[in-house]
Amino acid sequence: MTTKAKHQKWLAIIEDQEKSGLAQPEYCKQHSIKISTLSYCRRIYKRKNPKLPKPEFKPVKIVNHEGHDIKLTLPNGFQLMLPIKHDATQIKQLIEVLLSC
Repeated sequence: MTTKAKHQKWLAIIEDQEKSGLAQPEYCKQHSIKISTLSYCRRIYKRKNPKLPKPEFKPVKIVNHEGHDIKLTLPNGFQLMLPIKHDATQIKQLIEVLLSC
């Protein structure tokens, strides 16, 4: 397989995973792909192809905030627990950094 063909194949896989709405681990399991390989290719090919869709923020409504933590689950399957006292701007910046990985 040529380098260009390999590049196109992985771009298609990355786009398919993002459009699927599945977390990376689940997508990899369903498609028999190593999570480490998908993560590596995402980092490499997303830098080379700025046309790939960028993650976007969705409005969130907090219904019950009796707890002391905020649990975030990112599209790539990464989960993060934060104390509820964190500033929304700090949380947004943290998410942007994590999604860029």
